[in-house]
Amino acid sequence: MSKEKLLKIIEAVFIIALGILVAVCGGGKALDIYLAIVATVVGVAFLALSFAGLATKKELLLAPLCVATIAITFAVALFAGWISFGLLIWVLVYLIIGVGAALIIHGIYLLCKKLYVMGLVEVIVGAGAATIAILFILVEEFRVAFWIILGVLIAIYGVFYLVSTLMEKKVK
Repeated sequence: MSKEKLLKIIEAVFIIALGILVAVCGGGKALDIYLAIVATVVGVAFLALSFAGLATKKELLLAPLCVATIAITFAVALFAGWISFGLLIWVLVYLIIGVGAALIIHGIYLLCKKLYVMGLVEVIVGAGAATIAILFILVEEFRVAFWIILGVLIAIYGVFYLVSTLMEKKVK
């Protein structure tokens, strides 16, 4: 098994665990600690990658160093309680409203250009995204269901990623 495939399998397991944790905890402190630990591991890995470039190529690789800095800063902020996953979800909800509105507008534009299938898909997806985000804001009971739905979707994505990683064939 190649290193890349092993890393993808580890990543898929982390995603599945995140999905289960989101569905069970619903964005609580346990999820923040889990994300802080994952961000720390990712930050240290990218830091090691940057310094490995220094050892082999005699130059410090800036892209992995930047990712490491962002990940470790994110981890410290989560550990200290300055930010939380719930806060990030609120930001995401407001972004989803904007993206949903943009998709609706672009879908209407495509419908005017007689691209009916793509236009209809964009209008439906945009309306669905905006509706879910607005329900999250306005309906308190929907937030509990939202966390469960989000966790299940993340876990399903993780399982799909794991299966696709295990089934991919080596390309020569």
